[in-house]
Amino acid sequence: MNQEITDASEFAQTSLPQLAQLDTLLRCHICKDFLKTPVLTPCGHTFCSLCIREYLTKEPKCPLCLNELRESSLRSDFLVNEIIESYKSSRKQLLEVLKKEAPKEATPLI
Repeated sequence: MNQEITDASEFAQTSLPQLAQLDTLLRCHICKDFLKTPVLTPCGHTFCSLCIREYLTKEPKCPLCLNELRESSLRSDFLVNEIIESYKSSRKQLLEVLKKEAPKEATPLI
């Protein structure tokens, strides 16, 4: 499996470094990869379905806010899944375009 590892910091040197925040928001807090089959907790946090289910076998609490959490209370987040898939399909091209448009270092006037 040839899976490219990505990181939100790739947007730092582009003409739109603010996209790093969007890139981060679409990632799981447990595995740090883009959310896969995202599920929403009652406390409002979103994780990969598999990640949070594995986590809950060890600790019955939300990894972010530590509220009590049961697997039966998880709900699929179909809209977030569609947003992530749309973003992932254009991310590489978006990065390439933004890197070409990156602001040039200002040359000092002498």
